[in-house]
Amino acid sequence: MSFERLLTDLSARFVNLSPPEVDQAIEQSLRDIVEVLDVDRASVLEVSEDGRELVSTLRRTLSAPDVDGFRRAAHSLKSNGETLGATALASLARGLEGMARAGSLAGAGPRVDELADAYGLVVDALAELRRDLPA
Repeated sequence: MSFERLLTDLSARFVNLSPPEVDQAIEQSLRDIVEVLDVDRASVLEVSEDGRELVSTLRRTLSAPDVDGFRRAAHSLKSNGETLGATALASLARGLEGMARAGSLAGAGPRVDELADAYGLVVDALAELRRDLPA
């Protein structure tokens, strides 16, 4: 399978999935990526410190306050969540980004906490996938 075909298949795979089907689709997609790119699982599934830093940035810019910095961090987390198929993370980040775009971070603290928890679940899920994928 070519890389271009893989991207097409991955894009189409998630369009009509119900939430319970997403996890299985993510697992299969990651297996396909590992196979097509002929890379080891760690290089595909490694969760960098960037995500943790982005969550820290949300907390720091919330207390500063730095609405634009908050928006940029939320946008990056939204994109990361969408790329990974982590819909809960992406949705939470999208909401925070919207608050920042509207110019108000009032009430964002509990939502940042919820996003941090969702990010932790994504990290845990990827670690589990890493154990299950071929080396």
